[in-house]
Amino acid sequence: TGMAPRVAVVVATVIVLGLAGQSDGKKRKNQSGDRVTKLERQQCEDGPCVDWPADLKPNCVMKCQSEKCHAEVYEGDELEPGEVDAHRNRKFQTCLKRHRAEKMKNRPQGTRGRRGR
Repeated sequence: TGMAPRVAVVVATVIVLGLAGQSDGKKRKNQSGDRVTKLERQQCEDGPCVDWPADLKPNCVMKCQSEKCHAEVYEGDELEPGEVDAHRNRKFQTCLKRHRAEKMKNRPQGTRGRRGR
């Protein structure tokens, strides 16, 4: 009889931990988009923007990621050296996601999910 309460506690703990680890899929989708953005940013930092001074690099990286989004958000008022503008950064990230979604939507049939083929 002393074993049954312990088993119930273990089972309840496993259930709670299992439920805590579940997600609705939205977070996973966002994490995937964040990974793509991070990879794009890293490729720009290591490629065309590698020799730019650190305080000027953000503008270079954003232009490298998307000239269209950079122009939409920053044209006529680029970041000053060392400036951080969270509001415009969110607008830029939203633009990147929108354009990425449009590219995916407009890809030819049968190429979705293929990487580098």
